[in-house]
Order: sequence, then structure tokens, then C-alpha cells
Amino acid sequence: MRLHKVFHNGRELRAGWRLLVFCLLVFVFGYAMHFVVKRLPLPDYPGLHPVGIIVDDAVLLLIALAATALMARFEHRSFSIYGLPRIRDLFGRMFWRGTVWGLVMPSTIILLIFSRGGYRVHGLHLTGAELLKFASLWILANLLIGLSEEILFRGYFIHACRWHRLLGGGSTGIDWFRRAALLHEAA
Repeated sequence: MRLHKVFHNGRELRAGWRLLVFCLLVFVFGYAMHFVVKRLPLPDYPGLHPVGIIVDDAVLLLIALAATALMARFEHRSFSIYGLPRIRDLFGRMFWRGTVWGLVMPSTIILLIFSRGGYRVHGLHLTGAELLKFASLWILANLLIGLSEEILFRGYFIHACRWHRLLGGGSTGIDWFRRAALLHEAA
């Protein structure tokens, strides 16, 4: 009976164990996808290339979505409870607010670096269609980075830790996740 309390809180599997299962799912799916992607006839992009980032983060997004969907099914919860918007709300007000902040903050930092002499533009290497192509690829790459990281590092983690807090969980080694959940609720 006592060992049962280590794993179960009376209502469900404890938050820490659910997080461990989620992390194991991500690891197993990632390991499997590594072999799948390795066998695909993809060109090798040297250095920092948007197509390489798009492929990597699309795979990471699929892994995170699969692990989250499996945990949602395991916990008998809706997929949207993990902070993921419905498709019709995907490009809603919060998305555009985040887009504005995502453009304003880096631009401000670059402007400050420029004002102190640490950044210079010597001309554009690309023009016309090539410039439009790479600008679009980088926008897609950054969108996939944001989506995959939000879903992987915030979606399930914050929900599991929020439930842990609501069910009266004490201080744990992952207490900072709980604080992040409180900040997320306040926002």
C-alpha cells in the first residue's frame, strides 16, 4: 500500500512520474525518428541553413505532438488542455501579439548594438527572388522553432506541474516548473 502512494496520489499518477513518462516518450520517439530521418534522401546543408533547421524542428514538433497526444490519451484529457490552441485560434490575437514582440525585441537589441558600433551592414548578398526565398525559409524555420519549443518545453510540463500544485504537492526538485506555471497563469 505504501509503495502505491509513491506512484499514485489517489486520483492519478503523480506529476513527477507523469513527467518522467513524457520525457521517456520524447526520448524513444526521438531515437526512432533519428533512424527514420537518417534514411531519408535529404541533402546535407552545411552550417546554419534554414532548410536544415526546418527539417530538425519539424521532426522535433512531431515528436513533441506525438508524446503530448499519447499522454493526453493516457490521462483521458483533451489535447487542448496542455495550452495548445485549437486550429481556428492558432493565428488569433495571442499569436499576433507574440509576433509583434518577437520582431520588436530582437530589432531593439540589434539597434542598440548598431548604435554602439558593434553591427554593420556592408550590403546584401542576396536580392530579388533569392532574398524573398530565404526570408520565407527563415520565417518558417523560426516559426517551427517557436512551436516545437513551446510544445516540448511548456505544454505538457506546465500542465503536469500545475496539477501537481492544485493537488497539494509539496516542494520538489522541479519546483521551478511550478513557479513557471504560476507565471503562465498570471499572464
